[in-house]
Amino acid sequence: MEGSLPKGRVLLIACLGFIFGIGIFSFGQLFSELWCFGLAIFFCLCAVWSNYRKKIYISIISILALGFFLAGWRYSLSYPNIDSNHISFYNNQIKTFEGIVIKEPVEKNQKRQLTIQTNQGKVLVTTDLFPEYRYGDFLEITCKLEAPENNDFPYDRYLARYNIYSLCSRPHIKLLHSGEGNVVIEKIIKIKQGAYKIAQANLPEPESSLALPVVFGGGQGIDDDITEEFRRTGLTHIMAVSGFNVSLLTVLIGLGLNTLGLRRRIVFYVTSLIITAYVIMVGAPASAVRAGVMSLFLLAALTLGRLVSLPRSIVLVAVLTLLVNPRLLRDDIGWQLSFLAILGLIYLQPWLQKMMMKITANKGKLFFEALNATIAAQIATAPVILYNFGNFSIIAPIANLLVVWVVPILTVTMMASLALTAIFPSLGLFFFLPCWIMVKYIFFIVQMLSGLSWAAVEIE
Repeated sequence: MEGSLPKGRVLLIACLGFIFGIGIFSFGQLFSELWCFGLAIFFCLCAVWSNYRKKIYISIISILALGFFLAGWRYSLSYPNIDSNHISFYNNQIKTFEGIVIKEPVEKNQKRQLTIQTNQGKVLVTTDLFPEYRYGDFLEITCKLEAPENNDFPYDRYLARYNIYSLCSRPHIKLLHSGEGNVVIEKIIKIKQGAYKIAQANLPEPESSLALPVVFGGGQGIDDDITEEFRRTGLTHIMAVSGFNVSLLTVLIGLGLNTLGLRRRIVFYVTSLIITAYVIMVGAPASAVRAGVMSLFLLAALTLGRLVSLPRSIVLVAVLTLLVNPRLLRDDIGWQLSFLAILGLIYLQPWLQKMMMKITANKGKLFFEALNATIAAQIATAPVILYNFGNFSIIAPIANLLVVWVVPILTVTMMASLALTAIFPSLGLFFFLPCWIMVKYIFFIVQMLSGLSWAAVEIE
């Protein structure tokens, strides 16, 4: 077959080759960094030649190979060079080093985890809750460095996503000085901490431990028994910031600014700044980053007045996130679930909808559309959930149907309550009352459904 490929098709084929290559190279380095780069150049020349000679099949193969070997080159760059200049070289040794707290500290199991950036790499430090250290603190630390251990979970690969190859527990820490972090990020974290204090003062437990993660991420304070109930009902995804929250916030900000009569470009720039700040505030989980990039990508297309293909946009966003961090594809479950859920909604939901309409004769259309969407997302994500958690929730479609509609309302209401309480502190309990009612409703549904003996099945 002869002919030339359209430019858009060339980019799509290269992106698909890149994603496939990242998946293959995540299981082992097949070729050296130099070989991958050289083969990428070779197939680039082949693609140019074949497209010029209108050899369409050769063009497709060459473009796929170009993306594949570019992925191999990019993944090889993610491997650390372990020598005396890298902190993990000193694992199993007692070492004194200096570094900056580069992320908001995380409270976990009555301990505090600090991500420390040294001039030789990153270290995850586990220390006591007190004294309390903050983002931007410059510390001197003495401890025995250890490599991450794998039991039932590949903890080393989990941490490698963040370029962490050394752990430090029971450290001796000396605070040298503070204020070494990014000023903008520091302000964003302070806003989040202020919001947490307002919500915790006006929402009792365990309601605040669920409502706050829905808006700001985290979720470390949720009781293990409650977490298990959410797992059995397939609702753990609402216990943290989801891509849907980010997309919802993008739409609300865009509509609000448009209502004010601002120009499209100004709406795009202001929305981009707010969404970027929000993603940073919630800790930049993979699902929020994906949703943020995709939302801003679609908003940019609307600003320029161009039509966008949603499937192609998903592929492009996947490539952009993998260019930044190629380890997400294999090692970040949130990234996997986020993209699989969207693909399920695009490709499975319409098919389920047609089948359901034949059975129901188009009655209860809105109800069955929502049910089909939850089933489509569950089917698409089931392989990853089963493989990683060995748990499959049978009751999940019904649970999601009863609960998920509350989440966007809770998100908007929480944000409004926080803003109003900051202005009128004495009325905080009144402003947060709707949030309390919604969270109580979520707990009621979860406890009722999780109590069913057949709600979930465990698979070894």
